[in-house]
Amino acid sequence: MFTWKSESENLTKEKFVKEGQRIFENILKLKCQNLIRDSTNLKFPVSPDLQEQFNKTMFVHLNNSFLKKAAHVISDEFIVELSLEQLGEENTGKTFEDKFFGTLDEDL
Repeated sequence: MFTWKSESENLTKEKFVKEGQRIFENILKLKCQNLIRDSTNLKFPVSPDLQEQFNKTMFVHLNNSFLKKAAHVISDEFIVELSLEQLGEENTGKTFEDKFFGTLDEDL
């Protein structure tokens, strides 16, 4: 499980990418089969160019990993959540199941 904090609103694109790379590296290193992303407090909207970058560089590895299921707790920020959903939709080679939840307490 990884959790975005509200301080994320101060991230630059470069820092967001670096943090994303760290998360993806840990998923692969730990051979995660199930993942929970808590984006409740995420305040950084993922721009279309970053969505494309993530899909070309990181999701390629995620799609070929051990990951079977990913649960996403949605952001409180509408625009941020919309950008995250678009990011997932852009991943056309997805080999794992995605589900979205309103809160961490929902039936994950």
